[in-house]
Amino acid sequence: NLQKYMHRCKVLVTDAPNTTFFIALALNIPTFAFWNEHANLLDEYAREDFTEFFKIGLITYSPKKTAQIINEKWENIEDWWKDSAVQQVRLNWVHKYARSSNDWKREFYTKVMNI
Repeated sequence: NLQKYMHRCKVLVTDAPNTTFFIALALNIPTFAFWNEHANLLDEYAREDFTEFFKIGLITYSPKKTAQIINEKWENIEDWWKDSAVQQVRLNWVHKYARSSNDWKREFYTKVMNI
């Protein structure tokens, strides 16, 4: 089970805005990502929402830059991750893209019925 292994990570690093990235953020696992700036992995709708991740250093366009950020924060990475500003960026994004709920069926039904 991927999630079981993810919970054992001190940090998780991924090279794309993939399912692993989404799950890690939803599970509140310290997560970093990098990808090629020219790969056009994000549509215009999502690009704006990822901007805040770039601002706080959670996403970069360089694996070396990502490694540098992780190394700088390593000794206090849990404190950095729990910082209210970092968590607010994460929570805003999770609410929009990786929301989870024990009552998801009712919430989904309510949303669909209100369309």
